[in-house]
Amino acid sequence: MLKSPKKMLFQKSCNFANNKSGLAAIEFALILPIMLGMFFIALEANIYYSVNQRVDRAAAMLGDLSSLAIQISPQEINSLFIGVTEVIEPIDLMTLDMVLVHVIPDPNTGAPIVKWSRSNDPQNETPFLPGDPFLKLNDNAVLRENFSIIYGLVTYSHDSGLAGQALGEVFHYEVDEVRTPRRSNRIDLCTLTPNGQYTDCI
Repeated sequence: MLKSPKKMLFQKSCNFANNKSGLAAIEFALILPIMLGMFFIALEANIYYSVNQRVDRAAAMLGDLSSLAIQISPQEINSLFIGVTEVIEPIDLMTLDMVLVHVIPDPNTGAPIVKWSRSNDPQNETPFLPGDPFLKLNDNAVLRENFSIIYGLVTYSHDSGLAGQALGEVFHYEVDEVRTPRRSNRIDLCTLTPNGQYTDCI
């Protein structure tokens, strides 16, 4: 005896409802995108926190170590940059930029000006020229008369790969640290001779 179309449809519906494995597969297919999204967000947040902590430590280290000098040479600053990169590793260092600036008050106006500057970029080793106004301080009051400050800046752009592609984000970090020289009012940038003497200081 042939079944009516209504009865056949009803029976198939009952069979579908009773097929728990099929329902589980559909539920999994619906939930999977949400689970993957949560996974990538958690992964990206963990990476962001880790890199941000490393960049913070690198900037603090750059400011702290340079503020201990009385005289310093470009070679010693380059060695300092290399040491700071070890705090950032093992992440990619291609987009890591570091700048160290010694800032003094203008003798006439008291406004911040550059005494000397160095960066880890071989194409731009002197990012700020001596005597140029320095406009990156949040509070010029930190620069008291006859004193000076060391300004360290670390910038880094980080693409975390798969998670970054999924979210379409490249994170940019920029951390600066301001320190007062600890052993003298000012720090001279000098040429270091082979016998360890400082000459031609500015």
